[in-house]
Amino acid sequence: MAIANGSNNTVVFQSGTYNFTSAIIIDSASNLTVMGQGMQQTLLLGNSPAAIFKPFHCQGLTITSLAIDFDPLPFTAGYVVNVSTSYLDVQVVPPHKADIGRQVRAILQYDPIEMRPAFSPNAYEIYQTPPSNANTSLVSPGILRIPLASSSIFVAGDPIVARYTFDRHAIDAQDVTDFTVQSIRIYTAWCMGVVTLRAKRLNIIDFHVIPRDGRWMSTIVDCMHFADSRDYINIIDSKCEAQGDDGLNVHGFYFIVAEIINSTALVFEEFNWFDVPRQTKLSKNPFKRTIGNRDCDPFTLIKKTQETTFFVQKSHV
Repeated sequence: MAIANGSNNTVVFQSGTYNFTSAIIIDSASNLTVMGQGMQQTLLLGNSPAAIFKPFHCQGLTITSLAIDFDPLPFTAGYVVNVSTSYLDVQVVPPHKADIGRQVRAILQYDPIEMRPAFSPNAYEIYQTPPSNANTSLVSPGILRIPLASSSIFVAGDPIVARYTFDRHAIDAQDVTDFTVQSIRIYTAWCMGVVTLRAKRLNIIDFHVIPRDGRWMSTIVDCMHFADSRDYINIIDSKCEAQGDDGLNVHGFYFIVAEIINSTALVFEEFNWFDVPRQTKLSKNPFKRTIGNRDCDPFTLIKKTQETTFFVQKSHV
């Protein structure tokens, strides 16, 4: 589903459950509102590892009054019943499911009393990249075998949460201005809850990431993650609960000059994010470098790789 170049419109989801296997892409919309009938009335249910909303280059976009969930879940949970150097067997606790054919990328120890990831000197969380053919399998009814990339410190009886892939954010917005997420409830996501990249004037109001129906986790990574934002971020009357990582992560970017090609071209190497903008600006003062509309000289992206080449319009920069 895609929404492109709309302006001053409202897209309405009526009460009920809507199933999705791919994202709703909203491209270059202006003053658009996407709304349901309330967090308990309208549910957008993802049936594959995908985002639900992916806005790009929008201005004045509002997403409001609905809930987001996924089935199948991006994780399972239960108690370790058997440990080997190459796998562990887990008694899955409902409502989690013994999902077969999955790649487990991370496992954390859980605290079923506090209902959150375990926190102690001996608590653990591992990340792994198992072989491509090392998938979960069913040992017996309710017992899931999880392949391990290497031996670890699991003990029979440990409560654990196993996360499959860190794939897609529920709401994933890039290059948006005056973006509002209001009265939204996210029960889980295949990565983070709401993520923005280069957002200008961001409003998060009455936003809730919470686990549903006895689940041990909500989103498998961050609740909110805002990268390279501008002007302001407003967060009002919102809650993050039982997410797999940060409640809120706000950060910028930095670059290292990897190569000076000549007086009009540089190669920058980017750190701490996976994306380089197509219009980048760099200040004349090296201590005020930024991405965004500031008093800077413009750079235009020539080549998008891990190392990125920029054309310098003013050679004295």
